[in-house]
Amino acid sequence: MGVGENDVVPAEIPTVEPTCLTAGDTWAWTRSLSDYPATDWQLNYTVRGPADIDIDWGVEVSADGADFAVEVAPAKTATLVAGRYSLYGYVTDGTDRHTVYSETLLVTADPTTAVAALTVVEELLDQVNAAIKAFAGSGSAAGVVVELEVQGDRKRYASLEELYDLRARLHEELAALRRDGSPLELVPVTFNAW
Repeated sequence: MGVGENDVVPAEIPTVEPTCLTAGDTWAWTRSLSDYPATDWQLNYTVRGPADIDIDWGVEVSADGADFAVEVAPAKTATLVAGRYSLYGYVTDGTDRHTVYSETLLVTADPTTAVAALTVVEELLDQVNAAIKAFAGSGSAAGVVVELEVQGDRKRYASLEELYDLRARLHEELAALRRDGSPLELVPVTFNAW
């Protein structure tokens, strides 16, 4: 019996480490290491970058005969933000340890949360545009301060030029989200009158 138009065909599990994965998805691959069979060695991975996770033997990595099977749950991959990471694989037998993989891994944003990020940036851009309009309409910036927090670092914007720069940055963020769902790590902007 053939595969019909509406039939779901399961994706083939790669036999090498992927170089591009999506946060929030199940990650799965198999790996054959002839010098380090799963009957004698334990395979582990570390993912290092804007956020970190470990892919551990006995949890996400198991033996499949002499080969290794890797399956990482969506709850774990969802903790990663979009960006470039280093994926390191190593085997150990309890005494010796050998690196068997070291490459760049591109993690794309979870598309179900990227939409929410897009909405937040659009709202922030609307607020910045409103503040620019208020500045321009009053002819004075007295008493208006915009605060932006990026990775715990707060910055105040008290001039029209600073607001234009902020607006340009938000446009870049919006373009990045629309292009591939990868935010540039902005966090909410709050407006305070001082």
